[in-house]
Amino acid sequence: MTMAKAQKGLMTTAKKCPACFGSLPMDTKECTYCNQSVKASINKHGYANKPINWYAYLMCFLSWAGLMIYIWWVFIK
Repeated sequence: MTMAKAQKGLMTTAKKCPACFGSLPMDTKECTYCNQSVKASINKHGYANKPINWYAYLMCFLSWAGLMIYIWWVFIK
């Protein structure tokens, strides 16, 4: 690797947890300080990427769908 890439932080040996900002080894999949799951990849600032919480998106969608069905049933039907 060139010196320019090393200075930009692409050659790091540790990553930071996005939740608690703790320093973690590169191969860690869970933060040892706050027990949050993190991805192996890092962004340009050295923070680990958060995995997508599909369960939260599903629950949000189902809540909105339930609210729309309730409004339809009460006011339109």
